[in-house]
Amino acid sequence: MAVSAFKGHVTSPGAVVKSAMTRVTTILKSARSRPPGQGALTRQDLQRVHGEIRRVANEVFDTEQMARGMLSRHWATRTPAQQGEFVRLSADFLERSCASHVTESWRVTILQVGEGIDGNFAMVTWRIFTLRTLALLVYRLHLKNGRWKIYDVLLNGESFVAACRSQFDHAMSRPSDVASIQAGLTEALHRWSRAAGLELSSTSP
Repeated sequence: MAVSAFKGHVTSPGAVVKSAMTRVTTILKSARSRPPGQGALTRQDLQRVHGEIRRVANEVFDTEQMARGMLSRHWATRTPAQQGEFVRLSADFLERSCASHVTESWRVTILQVGEGIDGNFAMVTWRIFTLRTLALLVYRLHLKNGRWKIYDVLLNGESFVAACRSQFDHAMSRPSDVASIQAGLTEALHRWSRAAGLELSSTSP
């Protein structure tokens, strides 16, 4: 991939991804580091934590572009309200996935090993090490309104958006409720990780 020079004050795609990971890690560590005597996290505490993680996810992910890619040809057949609901559910899923991924990160070593830029598109590559597994995590980004946004994630070459597209290709031909969409996203996550040879933990609400 050709690499071009940055102009102006656009943060590099690698820095965007690393900053998001660091911010989510800080949010979760802060939530777990409660002073003695304060007890478990309350519902309000959990809502605040999820809200902070969602803000990070909304900044770094192009959720509408990802939702369009997930539904592919079915996107145009959805009403604006249905499109908006799918984007919202996708954003919620990404937020929970981010929290789950970073929560489990103590079990692995994650190192950034590459950054390639080609015009308005970029790829940031991270290497994941565990005691038994080596995997490559590639973030695909594009420049949107002067900021780098993630529009797909590849695990050992397997595209998450493509996994969702396959999952929903048949499901979208019949009516679907919120629960079935959430279940479809979770199943797509597991199909994606299994295809890549690296099973991921389930996301939790």
